[in-house]
Amino acid sequence: MKAVTINSEGMEYAATFVVQDLDKQIQFYTEAVGLQLQWRNDYEAGLGGCNINLLLLTKKASAEGNKSISMRIPGRRELAIVIGRLCTIKYANKQLDHGNRHSTHLIDPEGNHVEIFAEVRPGAEEVSKPLDIEALFNELDPEDRLCDKMPADKTVIKHLHSK
Repeated sequence: MKAVTINSEGMEYAATFVVQDLDKQIQFYTEAVGLQLQWRNDYEAGLGGCNINLLLLTKKASAEGNKSISMRIPGRRELAIVIGRLCTIKYANKQLDHGNRHSTHLIDPEGNHVEIFAEVRPGAEEVSKPLDIEALFNELDPEDRLCDKMPADKTVIKHLHSK
């Protein structure tokens, strides 16, 4: 997906959320989702990692809210790290097996919907059912750490839209 936003410094971002509480949203997207805070000022923050700009948060008194964002990560191991981190910090999320992809769905502090998914069987019929978490966690290696950040260089914003 091509970058759709250019911030005040001229940097391109794949997606933008207008938010009311910049600090709370930064905390959510770094601690729960696993993006890295690349920079911030009083009214904007850039998130991503590995010098990849994924998400721009812009503070305004009246935020748009109720947007939906979908992030594709490289595979089941990375998804297991994300879901493990969410469970560790007790952040509500719903894991699903869509047949062609495995995902977790969560809602940020301002009501925006976030889907993080890994494609597992491209072209498979899409049917939603609960994800086998035990099998997913078997993908983890002993040296994997749940605090590891998302691999921003391999993460793609697949869609962003208003509800």
